[in-house]
Amino acid sequence: ASSDEAVQLCIGAGVHSIEHGYFISEDSLKEMADRGIAWIPTVIPVAVQNQQRVPSKIGKAAVIEHTYQRQ
Repeated sequence: ASSDEAVQLCIGAGVHSIEHGYFISEDSLKEMADRGIAWIPTVIPVAVQNQQRVPSKIGKAAVIEHTYQRQ
């Protein structure tokens, strides 16, 4: 699931894990934690895609760190 709406549908369906989750909201993450739902983020492909675009003002390490901290 990528969008927060899709994540909410998955939570409601009783899944045990969410893969990808690019746009998970903080509320959804909290609900997932409360229900014991694992998040398997897709970090490396996103970082590689970012390399092919205009360089951002924040480094790749910061993006990966932010994603890791949200887990």
